[in-house]
Amino acid sequence: MSPSDPANFINFCSGQQITNGMQITAGSCNGIPMGKIPATKNMISAMIANPLSGATIPSGTTFNISVQTAHLDAGFFVNPTTNYYTAPQDLNNNGDIIGHCHVTIQDIGSIQSTTPPDPTTFAFFKGIDDAGNGKGLLQAVVTGGLPVGSYRVCTMIAARNHQPVNMPVAQRGAQDDCNKFQVVDSGKGDTGAGNNAKNGNGAQNQAEEGVTTDDGKLSPGGAKKAGAASSSAAAPAQASASAVAGSGKSSNGTATAGAKNGGGNKNGNANGNANANNRGGANQSS
Repeated sequence: MSPSDPANFINFCSGQQITNGMQITAGSCNGIPMGKIPATKNMISAMIANPLSGATIPSGTTFNISVQTAHLDAGFFVNPTTNYYTAPQDLNNNGDIIGHCHVTIQDIGSIQSTTPPDPTTFAFFKGIDDAGNGKGLLQAVVTGGLPVGSYRVCTMIAARNHQPVNMPVAQRGAQDDCNKFQVVDSGKGDTGAGNNAKNGNGAQNQAEEGVTTDDGKLSPGGAKKAGAASSSAAAPAQASASAVAGSGKSSNGTATAGAKNGGGNKNGNANGNANANNRGGANQSS
Protein backbone atom coordinates (compact mmCIF):
# COMPACT_ATOMS: atom_id res chain seq x y z
CA MET A 1 0.00 0.00 0.00
CA SER A 2 1.31 3.45 -0.91
CA PRO A 3 1.75 6.11 1.77
CA SER A 4 -0.68 9.02 1.49
CA ASP A 5 -0.85 12.54 2.85
CA PRO A 6 -3.72 15.08 2.87
CA ALA A 7 -1.21 17.89 2.21
CA ASN A 8 0.34 16.06 -0.77
CA PHE A 9 3.57 15.46 1.21
CA ILE A 10 4.39 19.17 1.29
CA ASN A 11 6.17 18.70 4.64
CA PHE A 12 7.74 15.33 3.82
CA CYS A 13 11.30 16.67 4.14
CA SER A 14 10.73 18.64 7.33
CA GLY A 15 13.68 18.35 9.70
CA GLN A 16 15.87 16.46 7.20
CA GLN A 17 18.91 17.36 5.11
CA ILE A 18 17.41 19.13 2.12
CA THR A 19 18.74 18.46 -1.38
CA ASN A 20 20.52 21.68 -2.28
CA GLY A 21 21.89 21.12 -5.80
CA MET A 22 25.31 19.94 -4.63
CA GLN A 23 24.94 16.13 -4.90
CA ILE A 24 25.01 15.29 -1.19
CA THR A 25 26.72 11.89 -1.08
CA ALA A 26 25.44 11.07 2.42
CA GLY A 27 21.85 11.31 1.20
CA SER A 28 19.19 14.01 1.38
CA CYS A 29 15.47 14.69 1.04
CA ASN A 30 14.15 16.48 -2.04
CA GLY A 31 10.88 18.39 -1.82
CA ILE A 32 10.93 19.47 -5.49
CA PRO A 33 7.81 18.31 -7.44
CA MET A 34 8.36 15.55 -9.99
CA GLY A 35 7.14 17.94 -12.67
CA LYS A 36 5.43 17.48 -16.02
CA ILE A 37 5.03 13.90 -17.25
CA PRO A 38 4.68 13.20 -20.98
CA ALA A 39 1.90 11.34 -22.76
CA THR A 40 2.57 7.73 -23.76
CA LYS A 41 3.12 8.82 -27.37
CA ASN A 42 6.04 10.97 -26.17
CA MET A 43 7.84 8.38 -24.09
CA ILE A 44 11.62 8.31 -24.57
CA SER A 45 13.42 5.43 -26.25
CA ALA A 46 17.10 4.96 -27.12
CA MET A 47 19.49 2.58 -28.87
CA ILE A 48 23.28 2.62 -28.71
CA ALA A 49 24.48 2.65 -32.33
CA ASN A 50 28.19 2.45 -31.48
CA PRO A 51 29.84 0.39 -30.09
CA LEU A 52 27.43 -2.41 -30.97
CA SER A 53 27.00 -5.50 -28.81
CA GLY A 54 29.86 -7.92 -29.38
CA ALA A 55 32.06 -5.33 -31.04
CA THR A 56 35.84 -5.44 -30.60
CA ILE A 57 37.85 -2.25 -30.44
CA PRO A 58 41.66 -1.91 -30.44
CA SER A 59 43.07 -0.74 -27.12
CA GLY A 60 44.23 2.85 -26.87
CA THR A 61 42.16 3.85 -29.91
CA THR A 62 39.84 6.86 -29.80
CA PHE A 63 36.25 5.96 -30.65
CA ASN A 64 32.79 7.49 -30.56
CA ILE A 65 29.83 6.43 -28.48
CA SER A 66 26.73 7.05 -30.60
CA VAL A 67 23.18 7.00 -29.23
CA GLN A 68 20.01 7.32 -31.30
CA THR A 69 17.19 8.73 -29.18
CA ALA A 70 13.49 9.33 -29.77
CA HIS A 71 11.30 11.92 -28.01
CA LEU A 72 14.15 13.50 -26.04
CA ASP A 73 14.59 17.25 -26.45
CA ALA A 74 18.34 16.95 -25.94
CA GLY A 75 21.00 19.54 -25.18
CA PHE A 76 19.60 20.92 -21.92
CA PHE A 77 22.14 20.33 -19.13
CA VAL A 78 22.37 22.43 -15.95
CA ASN A 79 25.50 22.78 -13.86
CA PRO A 80 25.64 19.57 -11.78
CA THR A 81 27.59 21.17 -8.94
CA THR A 82 24.95 23.79 -8.15
CA ASN A 83 21.63 22.74 -9.71
CA TYR A 84 21.46 18.96 -9.27
CA TYR A 85 17.81 17.91 -8.74
CA THR A 86 16.74 21.52 -8.06
CA ALA A 87 13.88 21.91 -10.58
CA PRO A 88 10.99 19.74 -11.83
CA GLN A 89 10.98 17.80 -15.09
CA ASP A 90 9.58 19.93 -17.92
CA LEU A 91 8.24 19.34 -21.44
CA ASN A 92 8.70 21.26 -24.68
CA ASN A 93 5.89 22.45 -26.93
CA ASN A 94 5.73 19.02 -28.59
CA GLY A 95 5.28 17.25 -25.27
CA ASP A 96 8.80 15.75 -25.20
CA ILE A 97 10.96 15.77 -22.06
CA ILE A 98 13.58 18.53 -21.98
CA GLY A 99 16.89 17.02 -20.91
CA HIS A 100 20.04 15.21 -21.97
CA CYS A 101 21.76 11.84 -22.07
CA HIS A 102 24.67 10.54 -20.02
CA VAL A 103 26.83 7.67 -21.26
CA THR A 104 28.92 5.50 -18.97
CA ILE A 105 31.34 2.61 -19.55
CA GLN A 106 32.27 0.05 -16.89
CA ASP A 107 34.77 -2.80 -16.91
CA ILE A 108 32.69 -5.93 -16.20
CA GLY A 109 35.53 -8.49 -16.20
CA SER A 110 34.05 -10.74 -18.89
CA ILE A 111 31.23 -10.59 -21.41
CA GLN A 112 29.51 -13.50 -19.66
CA SER A 113 29.67 -11.90 -16.20
CA THR A 114 26.43 -11.79 -14.21
CA THR A 115 27.91 -9.87 -11.27
CA PRO A 116 26.52 -6.33 -10.99
CA PRO A 117 29.41 -3.86 -11.32
CA ASP A 118 30.17 -1.32 -8.61
CA PRO A 119 28.29 1.87 -9.65
CA THR A 120 31.00 4.07 -8.12
CA THR A 121 33.62 2.63 -10.49
CA PHE A 122 33.61 3.44 -14.19
CA ALA A 123 36.08 3.63 -17.06
CA PHE A 124 34.36 6.53 -18.84
CA PHE A 125 31.52 8.94 -18.09
CA LYS A 126 30.11 11.82 -20.10
CA GLY A 127 27.04 13.99 -19.82
CA ILE A 128 26.27 14.89 -23.43
CA ASP A 129 25.32 18.55 -23.25
CA ASP A 130 24.55 19.21 -26.92
CA ALA A 131 21.60 18.48 -29.21
CA GLY A 132 23.58 16.20 -31.53
CA ASN A 133 22.46 16.19 -35.14
CA GLY A 134 19.03 17.58 -34.28
CA LYS A 135 17.41 14.24 -35.16
CA GLY A 136 18.11 12.43 -31.91
CA LEU A 137 21.63 11.17 -32.70
CA LEU A 138 23.98 12.02 -29.83
CA GLN A 139 27.70 11.33 -29.55
CA ALA A 140 30.57 11.33 -27.06
CA VAL A 141 34.24 10.84 -27.87
CA VAL A 142 36.29 8.38 -25.80
CA THR A 143 39.63 10.07 -26.34
CA GLY A 144 42.59 7.70 -26.17
CA GLY A 145 40.32 4.67 -26.01
CA LEU A 146 40.37 2.06 -23.25
CA PRO A 147 42.74 -0.65 -22.01
CA VAL A 148 42.18 -4.30 -22.89
CA GLY A 149 39.09 -5.69 -21.18
CA SER A 150 35.38 -6.48 -21.35
CA TYR A 151 33.03 -3.53 -20.97
CA ARG A 152 29.41 -2.47 -20.68
CA VAL A 153 28.33 0.87 -22.18
CA CYS A 154 24.99 2.28 -21.02
CA THR A 155 22.88 5.38 -21.43
CA MET A 156 21.34 7.26 -18.53
CA ILE A 157 18.76 9.67 -19.92
CA ALA A 158 17.85 12.54 -17.61
CA ALA A 159 15.74 15.65 -17.40
CA ARG A 160 17.47 19.03 -17.44
CA ASN A 161 18.41 18.88 -13.74
CA HIS A 162 19.90 15.36 -14.05
CA GLN A 163 17.00 13.50 -12.45
CA PRO A 164 15.96 10.22 -14.13
CA VAL A 165 13.12 10.86 -16.53
CA ASN A 166 9.57 10.23 -15.27
CA MET A 167 7.25 8.33 -17.62
CA PRO A 168 3.42 8.12 -17.65
CA VAL A 169 3.02 4.32 -17.37
CA ALA A 170 4.90 1.47 -15.69
CA GLN A 171 4.43 -1.13 -18.42
CA ARG A 172 6.63 0.16 -21.23
CA GLY A 173 9.90 -0.38 -23.02
CA ALA A 174 13.00 0.96 -21.28
CA GLN A 175 14.17 4.47 -22.06
CA ASP A 176 17.83 3.44 -21.74
CA ASP A 177 20.10 0.97 -23.54
CA CYS A 178 23.27 -1.02 -22.77
CA ASN A 179 25.71 -2.88 -25.02
CA LYS A 180 28.61 -5.15 -24.08
CA PHE A 181 31.85 -5.04 -26.06
CA GLN A 182 35.52 -5.97 -25.83
CA VAL A 183 38.74 -4.03 -26.12
CA VAL A 184 41.60 -6.12 -27.49
CA ASP A 185 45.32 -5.63 -28.15
CA SER A 186 45.91 -2.79 -30.60
CA GLY A 187 45.68 -3.86 -34.22
CA LYS A 188 43.57 -6.96 -33.47
CA GLY A 189 40.15 -5.37 -33.18
CA ASP A 190 37.39 -4.81 -35.69
CA THR A 191 38.17 -1.16 -36.25
CA GLY A 192 34.93 -0.71 -38.17
CA ALA A 193 33.01 -1.36 -34.96
CA GLY A 194 34.71 1.25 -32.87
CA ASN A 195 36.14 4.09 -34.89
CA ASN A 196 34.80 7.46 -35.90
CA ALA A 197 34.36 6.68 -39.59
CA LYS A 198 30.77 5.50 -39.26
CA ASN A 199 29.83 8.45 -37.08
CA GLY A 200 31.10 11.40 -39.11
CA ASN A 201 34.72 12.49 -39.04
CA GLY A 202 34.14 15.64 -41.03
CA ALA A 203 34.13 18.21 -38.23
CA GLN A 204 37.03 18.71 -35.86
CA ASN A 205 35.97 18.73 -32.24
CA GLN A 206 37.49 20.92 -29.62
CA ALA A 207 37.72 18.05 -27.13
CA GLU A 208 39.28 19.06 -23.85
CA GLU A 209 40.91 17.06 -21.11
CA GLY A 210 38.34 17.01 -18.31
CA VAL A 211 39.33 17.76 -14.75
CA THR A 212 35.92 17.35 -13.15
CA THR A 213 33.35 14.61 -13.43
CA ASP A 214 29.58 15.02 -13.77
CA ASP A 215 29.34 15.13 -9.98
CA GLY A 216 31.62 18.18 -9.92
CA LYS A 217 34.51 16.29 -8.29
CA LEU A 218 38.04 15.89 -9.54
CA SER A 219 38.50 12.76 -11.61
CA PRO A 220 40.29 10.13 -9.49
CA GLY A 221 43.64 8.77 -10.53
CA GLY A 222 45.10 11.34 -12.74
CA ALA A 223 43.46 14.13 -14.69
CA LYS A 224 44.64 16.86 -12.30
CA LYS A 225 46.83 19.46 -13.94
CA ALA A 226 48.21 22.59 -12.39
CA GLY A 227 46.13 25.55 -13.41
CA ALA A 228 43.69 23.40 -15.38
CA ALA A 229 40.66 24.88 -13.68
CA SER A 230 41.42 28.33 -15.18
CA SER A 231 40.00 31.57 -13.87
CA SER A 232 36.45 30.24 -14.08
CA ALA A 233 37.18 27.83 -11.22
CA ALA A 234 36.87 30.71 -8.79
CA ALA A 235 33.13 30.43 -9.15
CA PRO A 236 31.64 27.47 -7.28
CA ALA A 237 29.66 26.46 -10.33
CA GLN A 238 32.74 26.24 -12.57
CA ALA A 239 30.30 26.68 -15.42
CA SER A 240 31.52 26.94 -18.99
CA ALA A 241 29.40 27.53 -22.05
CA SER A 242 28.47 24.58 -24.21
CA ALA A 243 30.96 23.95 -26.97
CA VAL A 244 28.23 23.03 -29.41
CA ALA A 245 28.07 25.43 -32.32
CA GLY A 246 24.83 27.31 -32.23
CA SER A 247 23.17 25.30 -29.47
CA GLY A 248 23.13 28.04 -26.85
CA LYS A 249 21.18 25.74 -24.60
CA SER A 250 23.40 24.46 -21.88
CA SER A 251 26.24 24.88 -19.49
CA ASN A 252 28.33 22.32 -17.70
CA GLY A 253 30.41 22.12 -14.57
CA THR A 254 33.64 21.05 -16.22
CA ALA A 255 36.98 22.70 -15.61
CA THR A 256 39.18 21.91 -18.61
CA ALA A 257 42.67 21.87 -20.02
CA GLY A 258 42.72 22.03 -23.80
CA ALA A 259 43.41 19.06 -26.00
CA LYS A 260 42.08 18.57 -29.53
CA ASN A 261 40.51 15.44 -30.93
CA GLY A 262 39.05 14.63 -34.32
CA GLY A 263 35.55 13.41 -34.91
CA GLY A 264 32.13 14.92 -35.27
CA ASN A 265 28.52 14.22 -35.88
CA LYS A 266 26.72 13.91 -39.19
CA ASN A 267 25.67 17.51 -39.48
CA GLY A 268 29.14 18.79 -38.72
CA ASN A 269 28.38 20.30 -35.32
CA ALA A 270 31.40 20.68 -33.07
CA ASN A 271 30.84 18.58 -29.97
CA GLY A 272 32.24 19.92 -26.70
CA ASN A 273 33.14 16.51 -25.37
CA ALA A 274 35.43 16.56 -22.34
CA ASN A 275 37.53 13.52 -21.52
CA ALA A 276 40.03 12.77 -18.78
CA ASN A 277 42.68 10.12 -19.37
CA ASN A 278 43.49 8.46 -16.08
CA ARG A 279 46.61 6.45 -15.41
CA GLY A 280 44.65 3.21 -15.47
CA GLY A 281 43.23 3.98 -18.91
CA ALA A 282 39.96 5.35 -17.56
CA ASN A 283 38.29 8.40 -19.07
CA GLN A 284 35.94 10.59 -17.07
CA SER A 285 34.22 13.87 -17.80
CA SER A 286 31.00 15.70 -17.16
